[in-house]
Amino acid sequence: FIDKYGRHMLLYKAALRQKENLEVFRGMEVRSSFLDSVNNFISEMKQYNATAEALKNLAESMAKDSYTQKKLLDVYKIFADYEKQIEGKYTDSEDYIDLYLNKIPESNEIKGSKIWIYGYDSFAPKALALIGQLLGTADDVNLVLTWDDKRSDSEIFELTSIVMHNVEAIADSMGISHNRQPIPEDFA
Repeated sequence: FIDKYGRHMLLYKAALRQKENLEVFRGMEVRSSFLDSVNNFISEMKQYNATAEALKNLAESMAKDSYTQKKLLDVYKIFADYEKQIEGKYTDSEDYIDLYLNKIPESNEIKGSKIWIYGYDSFAPKALALIGQLLGTADDVNLVLTWDDKRSDSEIFELTSIVMHNVEAIADSMGISHNRQPIPEDFA
């Protein structure tokens, strides 16, 4: 397994290898701040199941030789090199969830259990897939979110509303019953 620190070291190696192929970021490839940004970007891409190839396709769909296209292609080159380095050798920490997804239905720890998920405002697609597997395996899954549609400023809860809708859509697609329950005021 490789974490963000190991990813940083391999990105450094990839950036050095791609140095002559970079257009916008040439000269920045060894700067720690640049590599930190690329590291975070790759982490985010992986959380949303986006690949280096998807990044390349996005860049190629943009105006030819635009500054943004060149930046994306530079990051693609580093990302693709990184992926090639870990292929068959390491599992990126952002790919852990993929390892667990298929194992959840087999888990005796999860079967018959009651699960509480609390402290999140949003979920990336990989995390939603994990919640879906938990919904299908555990006896009871409770997701606690801060939400109030009766307030005059209810738009501040729009993200929470989207999360609830996404989780309910997953439950519906799996034929799993669900309900929303407010936390009683005297509970606090």
